[in-house]
Amino acid sequence: MNIRVVLFLMVVLAGAFLGQFIAKTRPAQTPRIDPTVLQALAPYFLQPLDRDKHRVLVVGWDGASFAFLDPLLRTGRMPHLESILRRGVSAELASTIIPISSAAWTTATTGKSPAKTDVFSFFRGVPDSYEIEVISSLQKKAPSIWRILNHQDKRCVVFGVPVTYPPEPVKDILVAGMLSPEQADYTWPPELADALRSLDFLPDLGIWREQRTLTRDLLYGQLEIKRHVVNGLLAGNNWDLGFVVFKSLDVLKHRGVAQPEERARIDELYIYLDGVLGGLLALAGKNCDVIVLSDHGFTSYQNKIFLNGWLSEKGFAQLNEERMQERAASHDPIAERRASEHMTEISLLELDRTVAFAGPCEGNFGSIQLNQKGREPNGTVEPADRDATIDRILDSLSSALVYPGGPPLVKRAMRATDLYRGPYESSLPDILFEAHDSIFVDAEAGIPSIVKLHTPFSDHTLNGIFAAAGPSFHYDRERGNASIMDITPTILHLLDLPVYDNMDGKPRTDLLAIDRAVRREAEPAALLAPASNTVYTDEELQELKARLRSMAYTR
Repeated sequence: MNIRVVLFLMVVLAGAFLGQFIAKTRPAQTPRIDPTVLQALAPYFLQPLDRDKHRVLVVGWDGASFAFLDPLLRTGRMPHLESILRRGVSAELASTIIPISSAAWTTATTGKSPAKTDVFSFFRGVPDSYEIEVISSLQKKAPSIWRILNHQDKRCVVFGVPVTYPPEPVKDILVAGMLSPEQADYTWPPELADALRSLDFLPDLGIWREQRTLTRDLLYGQLEIKRHVVNGLLAGNNWDLGFVVFKSLDVLKHRGVAQPEERARIDELYIYLDGVLGGLLALAGKNCDVIVLSDHGFTSYQNKIFLNGWLSEKGFAQLNEERMQERAASHDPIAERRASEHMTEISLLELDRTVAFAGPCEGNFGSIQLNQKGREPNGTVEPADRDATIDRILDSLSSALVYPGGPPLVKRAMRATDLYRGPYESSLPDILFEAHDSIFVDAEAGIPSIVKLHTPFSDHTLNGIFAAAGPSFHYDRERGNASIMDITPTILHLLDLPVYDNMDGKPRTDLLAIDRAVRREAEPAALLAPASNTVYTDEELQELKARLRSMAYTR
């Protein structure tokens, strides 16, 4: 080969390598903020950001998982997340059981399990009935990280975290996320909601599925508004904790993840969010510890179990055949349908002959509630027979197969109180279980109870993501494991604050470079007082129930 050609190729390759190195090491540029946003938010810029101050920034990507991220990272399309991984730590982040956003984000922001927060689903049972109602932030019985920090005279900017409506007073800013009525005062201070409405901002992505067509323009139009608003609020307030959640990945993934065109749309959104992350990293400064996390992962399921149908087949529930026929005649094929409303499913059961019925389900996780005398209105199980009945159901779950001669249906099954203990454990279902990785668990009554889906169904998995870097984190190239309960205790330790004795999570000191003992104390009683007495109006409740139904959150 001609020597000139060889030299030319060497120069080209060296230039390509150098360009890639520079692209990967170049610091992110401080984000430009739209002047219209700056003008609308100007009254809420309380104190300019001190970029030299140590702080913690948490960026939530709802529904993110390494199964989707790793191919993008390998091909260099997530440079800002890669910059965190290249100098920090990462882990598969185990969600709550069941892995649902309401419980997971509440646990992440309190350090406590659902038995201590009283948040297990998007709904709670109405006493002395089989009915359920939508929860709000008032359901939470444990203080969130921002209330804890405010108690310690630290300041927070909180944006988009699910189950934060109605908002509680904070220092400085709180913009509630999922379950926020669009026309309500979903911010603190309350007047900030009007400023956001003037920018056409929508607080809850879930509403798109119920009342609007989710177009690309709408998706990215809202993301652009949120990006500018978040950057403005973070730049204009001297916070100790920034906690921002982007719900858009979850909303898009619920529409499908299996087909190439679906995956392309999801990859595009991941790349966009990485760009947003780059701006946040530049804005926060080099003395900021940054955590990127998700509340659960996502996958597509090839099979489905209709849990009330399975309980019927095993003799633990009695279905009303006439109502089943009516439902089958008036709906699409049962294997292709999402979960119906909870009370519709209850109406298909002959409750006076039913021992147990399905509780909240999500992904390949399910729950079962006994129909217990003295607790349920039409209970059939004597309290004295409770443990024996639970054992019978657990034995049936453990011995079931996905199909004859196939793998076990259930990977693990347990009493809820074997997993979660606390003052609100009586609000939990009696049994929790994890099904085979290919099985989507649905609370519906359907016969046969296990079916192969014609179209894969996209839903949650247990493991989300955790990635962190900053002055307090060391570097470890190996991906570890962590629990979503560990997030709040770790943040408290990063800010040199005590961790409360009654938290279920623990500070992940093994991930940190700081040499400081964990301080522990009893939780101050003042933190447990309700922050607000605001409740949903009847109109808001109907809107929320419709929105949750559209997203297949029926319990």
